[in-house]
Amino acid sequence: TVGPTSLKQIESDISAGLLPADTKISDERLEDWLSLSDWLEHETLATKEVVTESTTSQHGASDDLNQARALGGMADHITYFAGMDRIEGFRLKTFFSEVFHLKSDDEVEARLSVGSLDNTPSVLAVSCEWPRPWVFARVLAVVLAMYFIFLQAWSHFQNLNMIPAILITGSFAVPMSVVVLFLEVNQWKNISLYQTMKWFAAGGAVSLVITLFLFDFVETEKLQWLGASIAGPIEETAKVLAAAFIARKFRHKRILNGLVVGAAVGAGFAAFESAGYALRQFGVGLVRGFLNMETAVNTMVELITIRGVLAPLCHIPWTAATTAALWMVMNGESFQWRMMLQGRFLRVLIMMIILHMTWNAEFASQIPFFAKYVTLGIIAWVINFSFIQAGLREILPAQRAASLQDNS
Repeated sequence: TVGPTSLKQIESDISAGLLPADTKISDERLEDWLSLSDWLEHETLATKEVVTESTTSQHGASDDLNQARALGGMADHITYFAGMDRIEGFRLKTFFSEVFHLKSDDEVEARLSVGSLDNTPSVLAVSCEWPRPWVFARVLAVVLAMYFIFLQAWSHFQNLNMIPAILITGSFAVPMSVVVLFLEVNQWKNISLYQTMKWFAAGGAVSLVITLFLFDFVETEKLQWLGASIAGPIEETAKVLAAAFIARKFRHKRILNGLVVGAAVGAGFAAFESAGYALRQFGVGLVRGFLNMETAVNTMVELITIRGVLAPLCHIPWTAATTAALWMVMNGESFQWRMMLQGRFLRVLIMMIILHMTWNAEFASQIPFFAKYVTLGIIAWVINFSFIQAGLREILPAQRAASLQDNS
């Protein structure tokens, strides 16, 4: 027995006539020994299979690459219209790669125990890599579990006390979890969960009240031709005004901070609005069902489910983007109302208003699988990811400045 030896050496020995035809050869792919001629035939077939597999793989990779380029081209157009830089180095699969990993309660607490004066990391310890959020999925799972428990309790006991529980948990589950996602995205880790939830509650309430004032102020009778789309300019303006008002003395003025503020206000608005619509739908179901409580609850649950599925695609990313644009215009300075007149901010605000008006418009609403709303949501999230990238790019200059200050 001689070997192991390389394929190149075997070919050289065959050419030199050093291997007789009855030579037995084997390799790691074979269980038995083959004669030289049979082995050569087997090797030729194996080579063809490898080439075919490689070619198929290359074609598949080429198709994936073409799809990625097409999607990247669409994202480039979206960020161009928003006046933002094209997104680089981002992979959605990597972004959500930690979601399904097992985590302990201690890890969840550690992840959320940031933002106070005692546990905000130094500038030099901040990571400038794309974040990998995962706590938001745990929050969503817990609140949805509560929601389904209340649904089952209602179904079994028909106890009226379950109705408010269903309404509140169903309306707040998704908005709260998306807010936590934005909190995790904030690599500065300088905003606490308490502060975020305060903006969620106060921002949602203030933005709703401002919306009501604006609807009274604007002569909506003259704009009835817009239909439900009139809510676009009014609600988007109200939410960013609320964000600017409640955070005008906020000490953290980074772009990622603005995203958290906007997401909290938008989520609060979305949750309270969904709760209001759910209550109204419950009343409508009660009337239509001739005071049949089961019909009323089923009608309410259907609306809560639809609005919950669509919640991550509308109010939250819309307000997060406009507030991040405002923080970008602030550029680390104290907020001044005149900043809301700058073109870079207005450009993003107008885009979000257009998305909102299109969302509320009647056309394309009947397309299956919520295709219209998913498309609009993707546009909004592309802009948000561009703002996340812009926020991450603030970190290295800040670290260089801090390092120079420490060395001086």
